[in-house]
Amino acid sequence: ARPIDSLAISNDGTKLASGDVGGKIRLWDLTKDRPASTTQMTGHTGPILTLAFSPDGKTLASGSMDKTVHLWDVSKGPTRGIGSFTAHNDFIDALVFSPDGKSLATVGRDKSLRLWDLSNGKPRERGTIQSFRSPLLALAFTSDGTTLICGGMDMRVHLVDDWKTRPRIKSQLKGARASISAVVAKGTTFYTGDTSGGLLEWRDEKVVRSWKFAKAIHGLALSRDGRYLATANSGGTIYVFRVQSR
Repeated sequence: ARPIDSLAISNDGTKLASGDVGGKIRLWDLTKDRPASTTQMTGHTGPILTLAFSPDGKTLASGSMDKTVHLWDVSKGPTRGIGSFTAHNDFIDALVFSPDGKSLATVGRDKSLRLWDLSNGKPRERGTIQSFRSPLLALAFTSDGTTLICGGMDMRVHLVDDWKTRPRIKSQLKGARASISAVVAKGTTFYTGDTSGGLLEWRDEKVVRSWKFAKAIHGLALSRDGRYLATANSGGTIYVFRVQSR
């Protein structure tokens, strides 16, 4: 088996997608006692670096070192490709659907953020920001969809407003001590993990709590109720702990 670079779980918890360094994607059925691979998707010519399910779980988006985004219909029956497009001039490191599922945000090593309108079936670029000084590595929307949270190699959190019309950077927040490699959000609270092992909790554009791990953080995941946070690090360890009492 080839090394796996990316994972995503649907909001309802029934499907898992995995992407490997050979450019292949597998879809897994999580409703069984033992997860079963239901299909394999091909089309990318480079490693899969990022995956995301739409909020309704019917569409999967994949981003790759080949600079393209592929969209897949995973709603029921045979999985099929429903579109692909060149999204960046370099590797695509992260992508995320808007909470309404009608838009997709992508970031790449070309130091740009791009927003894509998916509402008419064919992806259409609706806006871009190319003024970042360093590549962006992580993305998340606030729960209400009003703000897009970006983090990357410049160690700053960039909050983007008006992303549906004319995206603009509203705030740039300092606090991380290394490249921001992961972002997750629940409501107006969000968490960032960096390559020095730093984990920060943000609220009202300020750091309200911090933790330090021995190894670089490469992934973050929040439970649906926002009570539990999981971190994955370069040492091969996953930590899960309670961040909200209720």
